[in-house]
This record gives sequence, C-alpha cells and structure tokens, in this order.
Amino acid sequence: MRGSLFAMGIAVLFFVFSAGKKGMPETDGSKEAVILHTVMQVLEQAHFRPQQLNDDFSKAVYKSHLQDLDGSKRFFTQNEIGQLKPFELRLDEEVKGRSLEFHYLAARLFKSSLTRAQGYYEEAIKHNYDFKGNETIELDPDKMQYAKNEAELKAYWKKLIKYEIASKVADRLDEQDKDQSGAPKKSLADLQAEAREKVKDTYDDYFSRLGKLDDKVWFESYLNAITGYFDPHSNYFSPKDKEDFNMQMSGKYEGIGARLGQEKDYVKVTSIIPGGPAAKNKELEVDDLIIRVTQDGAEPKDVIGMRVDEVVTFIRGKKGTGVTVSVKKKDGTSKEIHLVRDEVILEEGWAKSAILEIPGMTDKIGFISLPSFYSDFEDNNGKSCSRDVANEIKKLQSQGVRGIILDLRFNGGGSLTEVVDMVGQFIETGPVVQVKSKSGNPTVMQDRDASVVYDGPLVVMTNSYSASASEILAAALQDYKRAVVVGSKTSFGKGTVQRFFPLDRVVNGLQAYKPLGEIKVTVQKFYRINGGSTQLRGVQPDIELPDTYKYLEIGEREYDHAMEWTELPKLSYQQNVFTIDNLDQLRTLSKNRTDTSKVFNLIDENALRLKSLRDQTTASLNLDQYRKDESRRHVESEKFSMLNDRNTRLEPSPSASFTASDLALTDVKTLEQRQEEWFRNIKKDVHLEESVLILQDLIRTNEGKVAKSKN
Repeated sequence: MRGSLFAMGIAVLFFVFSAGKKGMPETDGSKEAVILHTVMQVLEQAHFRPQQLNDDFSKAVYKSHLQDLDGSKRFFTQNEIGQLKPFELRLDEEVKGRSLEFHYLAARLFKSSLTRAQGYYEEAIKHNYDFKGNETIELDPDKMQYAKNEAELKAYWKKLIKYEIASKVADRLDEQDKDQSGAPKKSLADLQAEAREKVKDTYDDYFSRLGKLDDKVWFESYLNAITGYFDPHSNYFSPKDKEDFNMQMSGKYEGIGARLGQEKDYVKVTSIIPGGPAAKNKELEVDDLIIRVTQDGAEPKDVIGMRVDEVVTFIRGKKGTGVTVSVKKKDGTSKEIHLVRDEVILEEGWAKSAILEIPGMTDKIGFISLPSFYSDFEDNNGKSCSRDVANEIKKLQSQGVRGIILDLRFNGGGSLTEVVDMVGQFIETGPVVQVKSKSGNPTVMQDRDASVVYDGPLVVMTNSYSASASEILAAALQDYKRAVVVGSKTSFGKGTVQRFFPLDRVVNGLQAYKPLGEIKVTVQKFYRINGGSTQLRGVQPDIELPDTYKYLEIGEREYDHAMEWTELPKLSYQQNVFTIDNLDQLRTLSKNRTDTSKVFNLIDENALRLKSLRDQTTASLNLDQYRKDESRRHVESEKFSMLNDRNTRLEPSPSASFTASDLALTDVKTLEQRQEEWFRNIKKDVHLEESVLILQDLIRTNEGKVAKSKN
C-alpha cells in the first residue's frame, strides 16, 4: 500500500517536472517571478481541483491579499484602496503573464501608509485623555470600513491609543482595589502616565518590526492568497519556513509545548502538545489569543501584530527558564499564565492506555488515548501508531477489561496507511477508505489481514478538532457498526490529503534563483466506504454530547475556498466481529443522564455564552463603563470555572508497569509524574465519564453476544 501511494506521488512530481522544461513566459526576471511561475506549474498540473484563472479568481486573491496587508484597517485609506482597485479584476491576467505589478504597488503603498500611521500614533500617544462620555470603539475589523480620508484614519488611531491606555489603566485600578497591603493608591493621572509609557513601548516596537519587513514577506503573502484560492490547505513554504516545519517534525524541542497559528493581528494557540509544560499547567487552551510574552526578569513584550515565527522566538527557550504568556480567552477575558520551559517530547503524543472504573457502576474499561496517527516513513520498523495501539489493547486485555474506548479528540490526523492497519485490528477483512485523485478511478484501501486484535464492545471519541485520518477511522468503524462514535456535533471535516513538491525540481537550470522553496498541494480526497466524503461535513457522532464548541462554527466549513462535499458509489462491506444494533437504546440512556446533569447543562449554557460573546465586539472608552463591562464578563466567566475543577467519579489505574522502552525515554520519577498528571486530567473529564457509561450500557445490553476472539 505504501508503495502504490508513493509511486503515485512520484508520477505526479515527474509530470510537473516535465512541464517545467517548457520554459517560462517573459517576466521581469526577478526571483519572485520564477517562484510564481513554478508554483503555478505545480498547482495547474498536480492540484486535485485546478482552478480557472478568471474574474472570480482575481476578486478572491485581491480580497485575501488586502486582508493580509491591512486586515486591521489601520493603514490604508480609500485613496490607497482606489489605487489598488483597478487590479481587482486583472489579477488573473497578471498571474497568467507572471506579472507582479499588483504585488509591487501594494507593497509600496503599505510602506508609505505605515509611515503615515506611525506619525498618527506618535501624535496620539502624547495626548492626555478624558475617559468620560459615551465614546466607543469597534474591535472587529470585519465590521469596519477603510477610512474615507487621512483625517478619519488619524481620528481612528487616536481612538485606538485611547482604548489601549484605558484598558491598562483599568487593570491597574483593579489591582489597587484588590491590594490589601495599605500602600498609597496612585492618582488617575499617574496611572495614565504609566499606561501611556507601556503602550508607547508596545507600539514603538510594533512599528519598528513592521518597518523591518521586506518585500519578501508581502510576496509570500500574495503567493499564498493565490494558492489559497485553490483550497485552504495548499500553501507556499519558503526555504526557511520549510526548515522550521521540518524542525517541528523532528521529535522534540525546548519550549512550552503549544502549536501556534495566525488569526489576523493575533497569534493563536492551535493545539497543546501532550506532556509539555502547557498541557501540564492546563491553563493555556486551544484558540487562546496571545497578547504579551514576558521572560522571567524582563519587561513584557506585546506581540499583537507579530507574525507567528516572531512570537515563537520569544516563547521558545532553554529548559528550566520561565516565561509568562498573557492571553485573551474565547469569552473575552484575559489571563496571565506562567510556564517553565521544558524539553517537549513529541513521543508524548504516542498512544497510551489506562484502566477506568466508576466504583459500583462499571466493569473494568480500557481507555486508549491517540493524539495523532504517527508513523516513521523512513523506517518500516520505526514508530507506528497502529502497532502501538495493538500493544495497548493487549495490555488492557491482560487486565480483563470488558470494553475499550479509543479517544481521537483533538487528533488532527496523520498517516493514511496507519488508519487502514488500525481499523483492521477491529474487523476481519474489508474496505476501509476510498482515495480519489483528480483523474482515474478511486483506489479502495483494504484491510486484508483476517486476524482481529480486539473483538469486544468499542467506543470512539471525537470532537470538532478530530480531523483527516481521525475522521477516516471513526467513519469506517461507524459504517461497519463496529463502534459507537461519541462526541461533538461533527468532526472537523477535512477530507483531503496534501503533498510537498520541491520547486527546485520543477524547473531546469535557473541556479542563480535557487533555492525556490516548496509548495504543499492538495492532491487527493478521502471517501467513506458508504460513499460519502468526510470533507466539510465531517463525521456526525452516533451519540452527541454538549461541549464548549456546540454553537460555534469550527472546522473546514469556516475556510474560504474549502473544497466541496462529493460522494462516490457505496462499497459492499460487512463484519461479523461485534455489531452495534441498539443505537437508539444507547442514545436514550445517555440522553436521560445528560439532560438531568448539572454539569452538562452548565456546559451547554457556557457554550451559548461563548457564542453570544463573539458578537460583542465594541468596547466603551468611558473608564467607569469599561471597568463595569470587564467586571461583568469576569463574573460571568467565574460561574463556569468549576467546569475545569470538578472531579468525576472515574478511577483510573495503569494498564501495565513501565517498560524498558518507556525508561529509555526518561526516568521512573518523570514517568510517574506524567502518569499522575494524566490521571488527574482523566478524573476531570466529564465527556470521558459519560463515554464510560455509554460503553457500560453497550456491554450490559449485549451480554448475550458470543465473543469471536481471533487473537
């Protein structure tokens, strides 16, 4: 299976390489033009869904690049937009001719607009503000228009700086109100002066960094506006970006253990690495927006407006050193989180298991956590998540578990072949997934091994961040009626696969321009064995549980230009290991519990609150009103703080003693600490508790089934 997929990738690459031999159209002779040409060669030849370069393409690329240049609407006025507007319907012709006139003009206008905005800021920061009246500021750029003229933009900068100062003054007033030391309180004028200096430091640094950006940054932004029109997962990687990507894949590094992404002017936490400092601390969460980073013993560094790679340089550091990350939570509140950097071992993302019981209510239940579908593609004897899961199953079976839960929450995917092998551990033989390239018939990936590692009751847990390979496994076991899928209203909805293409191999010669970087291109789509795609729709669970994300739009459907949902003919499939045939009964039993659960009702209420907060994007510049609004949000947030602190009735225990391979990674004490931390998290996991009860219902209602062990 590996060989056939690899051969397909080589065939596509050769096709693109051959196309590159035809030469380039006449260009300005720049390296950027060479890169644009090679990127378009790959996209046109290798992408699953090649796009027509027409007015729709032009408008989308124009909009996307403007968003990257000035999504905050702090720099351009309608005058600059007017100069760029003629290109809105011309970019298709520009790209066909490998012209970069729009890019050059946009970069030049941004530089001049940056200088102008800096002048407005420097004037605004000197002003003494009166925090009275009814003035407000809109904080969501999507609800704003570009300033009509320079006077309007100047007024906006004055309002923005006033807001920044007001927020810091409010924080200091709150601190003084809570201070019980008896120290004299500072006047509003003194607090404003202190706040002004902090804001000045932040924005001086902000403009300094922006002023140092070269055209290469804006060119890569423009290039990714082009690739993003094909689909959101096709991206250009400069040589440095690819080097950083490879470093992230290397296995370990020293830092806080969080993956970051960009969201307009903010850097956002996109995932927490299991076993790292952030995971152990439990305060940093997915979707947190990073506001400031403070090294121990140093001044705070405001990171709003920074690029991800810049923020990473502040957050990474030597093991044992401390850093405070100030974040804005999804509910609008702010929090300072102190973390001690450590070696982040990505092996902590490997499969691991435990035995779970609710005393007096359940049998022994096996629990396997699988954070990703990892595989060592360079070594067939290297790490393999399917082999690891099989080993964890055997550990659990030796302890006499009556059922198993496989946890795929926050599992973003990985190796396709590992998915096929893993599904095969729960069925005899049969199709697992259909893979379709842009031409030809779909390839059906089959489990051909009749042996079954586990033949008993099975629950698979998913949530809105379970993506790609996770969705393939959940969908296959759901289609076979082999497992009960429990989770969010739907999984992420990423039903596509990407491959990297080195651009240096696309064109002959041109050595003076190389290295050109690489492009990640979507080349295939996945389909369930029932014919439906996981793209956009994801996998709907058999039993839905309320969670924080219930009323928020999360996943592939949020992306512009996401590929559409399609379907193929249904395959013929069946399995005789263990069949789930009483889902309605299991749903009713679970619903009776969750409907009367104070915790699940509180989770649902909190989810509704988060949805409503997303629409509250204005802030008062009246200091008293601003403090009242912040206090109200804090009080509302406190109501739900118990959701993170409450222990369930779960009692976890080890599935086995530490092995020699465990000890090869670290010492016994560290392993015990990690296990204890994991068990503490398990005890707080209300969704896992309900999944255990669902599995116990499944066991109880199927007592008469005859086990067909095929170990």
